Amino acid sequence: MTSQLYKLSITLLFVGACMGKKKFDKQNAEERCQLLEDCEVLDMYGYSSINECDDELRNTYNECDDYDKKAAKECIDELKKMNCQDVYDERFPPACGHACKDAPVD
Repeated sequence: MTSQLYKLSITLLFVGACMGKKKFDKQNAEERCQLLEDCEVLDMYGYSSINECDDELRNTYNECDDYDKKAAKECIDELKKMNCQDVYDERFPPACGHACKDAPVD
């Protein structure tokens, strides 16, 4: 029984750590757009609303040929830690640029 629980735990951990392109697109757009709205700089990034931001960023990585799941997860983790000063200084996580080298973000 303990062995089965261990295997299940490892499997769930592995599955949870994997971030497909679609999930990354969604989380990346949500985190970035919410941060830009919270910091009141949506307009400085060319968006008139959080919905416009979300619509534009939602499919950034969907067509990526060289997608890196590890970098994508790191990107989301780091975006969640960002504050407005990071946004003002344009210090977005480098991992976001490594999630897909041919994406037009970062």
